[in-house]
Amino acid sequence: MDSVIKDTPSIGWNGSRSNHPARIASYRALDAITCADKEGYISLYAPDGVIHDPVGMTAVDPTGAGHRGHDAVSAFWDATIARAGGLNFIVHKSHATHDQVANSYTIIPRDPCEFAGIDCIFIYRVNDAGLLVYVGGYWDTPEEQELPS
Repeated sequence: MDSVIKDTPSIGWNGSRSNHPARIASYRALDAITCADKEGYISLYAPDGVIHDPVGMTAVDPTGAGHRGHDAVSAFWDATIARAGGLNFIVHKSHATHDQVANSYTIIPRDPCEFAGIDCIFIYRVNDAGLLVYVGGYWDTPEEQELPS
């Protein structure tokens, strides 16, 4: 069976391409982001799905509780993804087990004046229907990342 995961001009996928449900959902989420497909992105989430990007208390998530439900994911999109001005991804590793996948990737802005690339780890968990019930991102803000020597 052919993998659902393909390289695109905006996604370089170097990790495993096996058709694991959580891996497929994670790929589709990245694809929706690169295509600026807000409605497609939201449709990948279960009605009570939650995103923590990044995990913990942030300016867009002051309580650290995440953004739960389609309306909150939509508001998250508007506050973060839409404002980024276009993103590309290089997926380095993808490790799946049971109903989850952990992906290591670099987020690269299409406008390099916005910020440098961000290395991160994202955990995606899906329900039996393959919808995202949890997304958690772990990354340092660009100001916190170490500069190359």
